[in-house]
Amino acid sequence: MRTARLYIAMAALVVFCCQNLAAQPATIGPPRLLIPADGNAWLNPVWSPDGQFVAFTSAKYMGLWIARADGSNLLQISDAEGAGFGFSWSSDSRTILMRPSVFRDTRRFQSVELVNIETGERRVLAEPSRGINSLPQWAHRDLHVAVILNEELQLLESGKAPLGGPVIQAEEPVLYPLNGKICRFVAGQKDPQILADLGDKTILNIRFSAEGSRMAFQVAGQGLYVVNLDGSGLKHLGRSERPSWAPGGRYLVVMKTTDDGHRVIEGDLYALDTESGAEYNLTEHIPMVTLSPSVSPDGKYIAFENPEDGGIYILELSLGF
Repeated sequence: MRTARLYIAMAALVVFCCQNLAAQPATIGPPRLLIPADGNAWLNPVWSPDGQFVAFTSAKYMGLWIARADGSNLLQISDAEGAGFGFSWSSDSRTILMRPSVFRDTRRFQSVELVNIETGERRVLAEPSRGINSLPQWAHRDLHVAVILNEELQLLESGKAPLGGPVIQAEEPVLYPLNGKICRFVAGQKDPQILADLGDKTILNIRFSAEGSRMAFQVAGQGLYVVNLDGSGLKHLGRSERPSWAPGGRYLVVMKTTDDGHRVIEGDLYALDTESGAEYNLTEHIPMVTLSPSVSPDGKYIAFENPEDGGIYILELSLGF
């Protein structure tokens, strides 16, 4: 009887382990080249929210391009310097928000602009200024664009209708990083509520989960954090970079790199469970440097850059998130 019970217990353990192993994020086959370099060095691919397009930039974040999800119909939509740094898609996948730069007598001025991917029409929301030192972000379901201008949060009218739900009021708070702090701002008020104080460190690579309840961000010299939008649940997730949310708001895909002091010589993509802290190397057996991941909206693919040949690649996932 004891032997039978032991056998049953061991069998149950094997099944449990196999189920957990099967549930781990993993990839199918080798990466597929989506956008050949053709003399360029493509960077920073980002899927559109509807999964129909991928946007990306070139070396030094010069200009902005889009292509269909299958790599066809390559189109340049901006040639501005800095346009490819920190750009973001609108929720309807028809507009891209960017912060291009111009130089006047060696001084950098930055503006806030929208570009329509269908017509190429540009709309300037904030003229070139020395006072724009933060990346603009969509707010109030795209009704506004939030940006710190001359050390005060400004909500700029985007000209877009809010996507779904009731109309959002401009007085509703916006989460935004400022001087190493995650703050809750109300437009026109200079004293925001501080939700998290990271000690005057630079906060970058901010990403909101698709369902809108959590935010991931990177802190220079400290690594990756997640926090709920009400300020609760701040959690440090180790030294990873460039987070991209998977559907469901539990997993992030991140990159981990090694450099020689001059350039990145190793780079892998990991699936990171924000609840347990477990990490799964997705590119351990892929003989290339994999950087800047972007998870497709359906969780089936990851787009990334390869600095060795300048191309944009995609990986298929065997398990959606």
